Amino acid sequence: MLGSYYYRSACVSRLEVTMEQKICKQCNQEFEVTDDDLEFYRKASPNIGDKTYEIPQPTFCPDCRHIRRLAWRNERSLYKRECDLCKKEIISMYSPDKPYIVYCVDCWWSDKWSAKDFGQDLSEKPFFEQIAQVYLKVPKMGTTVSNSTNCDFGSFIVESKDCYMVTSAKAENCMYGRKYVHCKDTIDGL
Repeated sequence: MLGSYYYRSACVSRLEVTMEQKICKQCNQEFEVTDDDLEFYRKASPNIGDKTYEIPQPTFCPDCRHIRRLAWRNERSLYKRECDLCKKEIISMYSPDKPYIVYCVDCWWSDKWSAKDFGQDLSEKPFFEQIAQVYLKVPKMGTTVSNSTNCDFGSFIVESKDCYMVTSAKAENCMYGRKYVHCKDTIDGL
């Protein structure tokens, strides 16, 4: 919270008024909802037809909300599993016990399948129920590695070479790290 306090005190030209103190449902820490927060939620609330669907105030603190958003992104745990299209053994960020359809990078980018085959009409079912169905049936890329050589044990890697257990990188000859940008010959870095 020190960082957010410093940020607010450094912005002298912009005055935020705390509207409400809340207790986080996850970690029980106190956090505040400001008038700027409320204004953002008001502007972001969707209008469908002539009805506005207001976004409710948060019940989790900013740190816990950030953790929940990142829960969807697995970049550090890798598993051996079979590509559901070509059947070769691959390294994947999805474990074999997950119900997802997972393709190796080559199959995912190939013309062997079409994303159009997975389209569906909207139904009367609740929106999130429909999204869950789509999420289960549309193939996922095992790891996000593109234009790279010898970087099978990593994820979210682009234009890299000879990297091992590296995530979110554009690097060469690196291992055990993340957020490498234009790095070379680095071990255990951030």
